[in-house]
Amino acid sequence: MHQFFVERKAIIDEKVEIGDEKLERLVKNRRAVMKTWIALLLVLASSVVQAQSAFPIQKPQVPLTPEQGAWVLEGLPNNGVTVHVDESGFAFVAWFTHDANRRGSWLVMQGQLSRTEEPERRASGVMARLRSTLFEGNNGTCPTCTPQPATVTPSSLGEGEIVWRDTRRATLTYGGRSVAMSSFVTNT
Repeated sequence: MHQFFVERKAIIDEKVEIGDEKLERLVKNRRAVMKTWIALLLVLASSVVQAQSAFPIQKPQVPLTPEQGAWVLEGLPNNGVTVHVDESGFAFVAWFTHDANRRGSWLVMQGQLSRTEEPERRASGVMARLRSTLFEGNNGTCPTCTPQPATVTPSSLGEGEIVWRDTRRATLTYGGRSVAMSSFVTNT
C-alpha cells in the first residue's frame, strides 16, 4: 500500500510520464487497497451488529415520582392537596377540605406508592397509584391556643385512591366520587 502512495505522489509532484503497464499496475494496487478497506469495514460493521444483539443497550428505568408539593382538585374550590413521596416510595398525602358544617378539616392518605413498569405504563397510561384509608384530623390547636393533640380517625369516606397518569396529573377517587388533580405548578 505504501508503494502505491509513493508512486502516485511521484506522478503528481513530478508529472512523471508513465507507460500503460505501470498505469495498469497502479490501478490494480488501488483496487486491492480499496477491497481491503471495504472488507475491513464489513467485518467491523458485522462485529458491531453481533455485539448489539448479544448485549442490547437498555435505557435505565428511572422510577417516575409524582410532583412534590401543592396540588389542585378541579371543581372543588377551597380544597387543596399536598403530596410527598420519599426515596423509598412511601407517600404521604394531606387534603385540606371542609366538613358538612363547612369547618376546615384534613384528610390524610399514606402508604407505599405502587409504580407501574414501563410496558404496563404504556399500555394502561397509569404511572403510579396510592390506595389508603382516608384518615380525618379535627380539633387541632389554633395558632393562639394552648397546644392539644388533634383527633385522628378513619374518615366516613372510607378508602381513597390516587391514580397518577404522569408526574403532574392524577385522579383522586373517594366515597364513590372521582376528581381530577393537577400539580399546582401546571396551573401557573
